[in-house]
Amino acid sequence: MTTSQQIIINMVMHNETIKEFEKSEICTYSFFETDYRYLEFVLNKYTENGMVNLGDLMSRFPGFPAGDLNEVSDDIDLLIYQLKEGYIYKQLNKIILDGQGRFIDDGIQLLGYIDEGIQALKTLIPTATDYDVMKHAAARKAIYEEIKNNPNAFITTGLAEIDKLIGGWNRRGELASVLARMGMGKTWLIILFSAAAWKAGFRVGFISIEMSKDDIGFRVDTILSGLSNSALRRGKPVDMSIYNSYVESLAGKEGFLVRNKRDFKGHITPSKIATWISQARLDIVFLDGISYLESERANAHQKSDAALTTDLAEDLMSISTDLQCPIVVTQQANREGSDTSKNPSLGSARGSDGVNINASIVLSIAYPDEKRETMRVEVSKSRFGTTGDKFDFGWNPDIGYIQSKGAVQDDGAAPESPQFYG
Repeated sequence: MTTSQQIIINMVMHNETIKEFEKSEICTYSFFETDYRYLEFVLNKYTENGMVNLGDLMSRFPGFPAGDLNEVSDDIDLLIYQLKEGYIYKQLNKIILDGQGRFIDDGIQLLGYIDEGIQALKTLIPTATDYDVMKHAAARKAIYEEIKNNPNAFITTGLAEIDKLIGGWNRRGELASVLARMGMGKTWLIILFSAAAWKAGFRVGFISIEMSKDDIGFRVDTILSGLSNSALRRGKPVDMSIYNSYVESLAGKEGFLVRNKRDFKGHITPSKIATWISQARLDIVFLDGISYLESERANAHQKSDAALTTDLAEDLMSISTDLQCPIVVTQQANREGSDTSKNPSLGSARGSDGVNINASIVLSIAYPDEKRETMRVEVSKSRFGTTGDKFDFGWNPDIGYIQSKGAVQDDGAAPESPQFYG
């Protein structure tokens, strides 16, 4: 579904948005091109009857690609931006090609022609209302007081040392990343984070790409019960009194929702995630692998993987802020050597460091010991706090065991200050 088709669906599902789209001066043939016949019908029907619905549109155009209505974004500004972005890109291409045809071997005239076209296109660039810092001081004070008086303003990571540095996941909007090399336990760590959020009373959404829903569920069971994950998955003996007691303790409880690619009709996109957040009333979302996300921007097929990843990170950050739901993603580091004892740098992210640029928090994983009994977590980025602090944890994911060994000193030693998270 194109952006222009999304706007048309938005109009028929929410008639009140028609005037907002008209005010943006995009409701013309040049913007909608082949979709203009749909737009013209919707606008005329609305003018005649004061309303228009999906039935009217589908009766007139049975072949209209209504698709999955959940794909439609309620963020009107974003839709307008995406439409104008795609239009500007196509028009710029057209100006360059036309100019090359008109002014063969005359670079000066070609430059003038292109520059004139660019100046005209610049008037279409979406603008936003300026934020005056001085005028909004009182409003910021109110935000501060609201946060101060709200014990649930942040969602715990489940690790006290990390919470102390970053405050937890900010419910006003946050894009966070867990960065590690392949096979370093990224999925285990965000499942631990998600289980901690659920235990604290928040509604959790978890998007799994490579693992089945039951496998995610078994890992949650391990973290919450301490039962061996390998035994649960293989049907090996476990302490049934603990297992029965654990299952009974969950009776009537809910709020840990898992989806896979199939649940998004094979295409995981930012707007689908936004719709899920709204419909399921999620407080936080964990995405196990941002590289599997698909861009919805008009010119996505013409962009490099690095540019696409940056776009996706920007879109996720915008969704997180608009819906006040932190989003935590995993990403793979593979631009550096395979030394698993050292935390990967921000620039080592596979394909692009665009996620780390947009993220307010980046945590990275390393294992200072060969047996991998100690996991080292570094706060590689914290936009609103200190950066570079490292903490060691005794770690056995098979039984959901994690115990603090304290902060890592400059010489690499970690003083004992045991704290068990169960």
